[in-house]
Amino acid sequence: MFLVKQLTNYNSRAISRQLTFPRRQLISKGFSLYSVVFTEMEDIATMFQNAEELASFGRREEAMNRYSQFIDLVECKLKVLPNEPVKFKLQEQIALAYNNRGHLRYLNVDFPEAVSDYTKGLDHTQLPVTYYNRGLIHYRLGYFDEAIRDMQEALNLDPNFESAKHCLHQSTEDKNVHNNHELIDERTHSNFS
Repeated sequence: MFLVKQLTNYNSRAISRQLTFPRRQLISKGFSLYSVVFTEMEDIATMFQNAEELASFGRREEAMNRYSQFIDLVECKLKVLPNEPVKFKLQEQIALAYNNRGHLRYLNVDFPEAVSDYTKGLDHTQLPVTYYNRGLIHYRLGYFDEAIRDMQEALNLDPNFESAKHCLHQSTEDKNVHNNHELIDERTHSNFS
């Protein structure tokens, strides 16, 4: 009875955020007369939307936490789902969640964790924007070869991705300038030795 009382004190949207997985099962199985029926996919979609909303309002830490909860839940679901359309949709969503959390980490200047998120997202589904985002970090850190590779992958997936074209061009130019400086430094050092 405590669960039923608790349910009547919240609206359905708040319930979906507050309930743990076992309670959701109880509700969907035993308390359908209260019109509180949750499917796991609706909960997952709501969690993702909530993370996006938090990020759009600049609430980065909360958004990262919500993306982390989403990722943990979906990772568990992917282990038990057979290969079917639902699994493929979840693969796309989790790749996007890793990308979005990676972007928030990028904004917090946590580059190693951002690169890790982008890489994990690419393990699920290859999105051009994820290659682009990871390539930007490599570029900022001066890892021009990695930046070039990521931009090329982004362009293989979307040949019209203008930002990736620009970044590929800039990465190639900066790599050449960097290599020329190293060559000049080597020659200068060897002349004085």
